Amino acid sequence: MRSENLRELHKRASEIATSLAANFEWIPREENAEADALSREAYYEAILEEAKSEEAKRARLERAEKEEMEVEQVGENLYRVKGKYIVNAERMTCTCADFKVRGEICKHIFKILTMKMRREGRK
Repeated sequence: MRSENLRELHKRASEIATSLAANFEWIPREENAEADALSREAYYEAILEEAKSEEAKRARLERAEKEEMEVEQVGENLYRVKGKYIVNAERMTCTCADFKVRGEICKHIFKILTMKMRREGRK
């Protein structure tokens, strides 16, 4: 796993599963599209909720919600925002200077997340 946060969650889930005598089987993403979509949706929702609790992120989220931004899907989970920034919604990365300098979710990523949540009728 790439994410340190996910490693810790995986460890905790494994400990719980062991205590319950549960077994898990890995299923490739392409064979489990519905579960993959649900987990991605929950992840996006958690990121948006977390942003509301942190002042700087909240400001970027509010700008993303208010600011008109042209968004074009250019690949699976890849979006061009404002005709120049590429957002990878799966990896939560953006090519803008704000993301590169801060290493935190920028308004372009928030724009994509809020757009996806609205599309799914969740926000």
